[in-house]
Amino acid sequence: MAAISTSETGTEGLIDGGCENYYQEPYIPKTFLWQNYVNSTLAFAPDDATVKLYVFEMTSEEQAKGIYTAILQRPNYASRTGMPDDWQATSPPVGAESRVQDTGSQWWVNFHQGVFYVEVLGPSYGPPPDLPPACADNRQEAVRFAQAVASKI
Repeated sequence: MAAISTSETGTEGLIDGGCENYYQEPYIPKTFLWQNYVNSTLAFAPDDATVKLYVFEMTSEEQAKGIYTAILQRPNYASRTGMPDDWQATSPPVGAESRVQDTGSQWWVNFHQGVFYVEVLGPSYGPPPDLPPACADNRQEAVRFAQAVASKI
């Protein structure tokens, strides 16, 4: 079941802090949706592997593009700047613009399309033996899931 918020306070409660990345003037979401999906499409994924989805409905396409650009200035988005695992364009592209990063524990895909800014984190990793985050199959799955989301908005 999805969790939905229409305020910064509500979003803060849903994602246990960290919503200041998304509520930064002049980019204030109208609606936030969060849902975890069990990843049953990868035969090698741990049984409890999940993909986390954050969807932010902004007031305009310009706002969605603006937060997509501005968020890279936030510390946890900029922490790998200049490193080999820094943000890279997805292949194939997702939405109007998209990028992917290996965070060290999962793949992180960000994109914007229309009035939406979206983040996909996953697949997550359970207890050993896990595949490393750098696994190309896991990257492909994170991008595939992002494409499926983009096709619905």
